[in-house]
Amino acid sequence: MRTIQQGVLLAAVVGAVQCGGAERTSVTPSTPRSLDFAPEPDGRKEPRASFRAADLEWQKQPAPNEMNWEDAKSYCQGLALAGGGWRLPSKDELLALYATKSSGTASFPGMDAGGYWSSSAVAGSSGYAWDVSFYGGYTNGDGVGYGYRVRCVR
Repeated sequence: MRTIQQGVLLAAVVGAVQCGGAERTSVTPSTPRSLDFAPEPDGRKEPRASFRAADLEWQKQPAPNEMNWEDAKSYCQGLALAGGGWRLPSKDELLALYATKSSGTASFPGMDAGGYWSSSAVAGSSGYAWDVSFYGGYTNGDGVGYGYRVRCVR
């Protein structure tokens, strides 16, 4: 069985509804600040490589390919975009980003592209980690060998 647990379906922006799993999560979205075009250090106005939402800075374009969990963690740690310092987001951080998307206050590339790996391992289940679906805002505990999308945070 591929998915060991489905946990959270976000109800609009206000909180979460349990849908079959043991997880119960509540997220409150922040007001995103647009960083699509901002002055670079030399004064030029060019498209930014990141955006700010849920009180974090996010990689604007997701990784070009799906990858397994270990590769996703390595990809983010090695990402040199805009000076580096990136990491794979936690399950709660991805849920907060989804809540920002659901509120209709933000739109950025790849937001409707399915499941994204989180850095959060499934407690008590060796070889499983959480991914968050950007189709519906629910979480899955999946085998770390499966391929999912990746968007890094710092």
